[in-house]
Amino acid sequence: MRRHDAALGIAAGLIRDLGGVPAAIGGPEHAQQLEDVAGFVMRLVAAGHNPVTAVPVVDRSQD
Repeated sequence: MRRHDAALGIAAGLIRDLGGVPAAIGGPEHAQQLEDVAGFVMRLVAAGHNPVTAVPVVDRSQD
């Protein structure tokens, strides 16, 4: 197993533990984007906002 695959498995488990659904959309080269988004979400929560309202829901049922 590659180290990337092991890290992906750990991250997916943490996401599931938080009630989320993991979506692998890139490799380690996208780690900075993930950290930036996590920081954005944490700042929303700290300011008393629901992060779900900051990102629109995309209805893919018509695809």
